[in-house]
Amino acid sequence: MIDSFARLLTSEQVEQVHEASLEILENVGVLVRNEEARELYIKHGGENAAFSKTLTN
Repeated sequence: MIDSFARLLTSEQVEQVHEASLEILENVGVLVRNEEARELYIKHGGENAAFSKTLTN
């Protein structure tokens, strides 16, 4: 599905979507309901379930 969706966009548009996604992950974060997963994430440098750019690269 992603491949067919990506074909609808130019390379520049795909890059824009990717950059916007990273910005959302970094500034908004995600809700991690599983306590074990949340603790593991924080143990490895995560903070408040927001992803820094170093974690998403």
